[in-house]
Amino acid sequence: MLALSTGLPTLGRLIVEHVPAQMPAVKISLIWHRQQHHDPAHAWLREQLRGLLA
Repeated sequence: MLALSTGLPTLGRLIVEHVPAQMPAVKISLIWHRQQHHDPAHAWLREQLRGLLA
């Protein structure tokens, strides 16, 4: 998630701080309708999200 937050401070007055405690891992799942599975734009968005959230 730190990769996602490093680009955000340029969007405004966002300050990124490290949490001073050990945080548990969070499982993130992507769910989409089967009609969107082969849509190129939707596939691109899923790949972008996987890259950001991995």
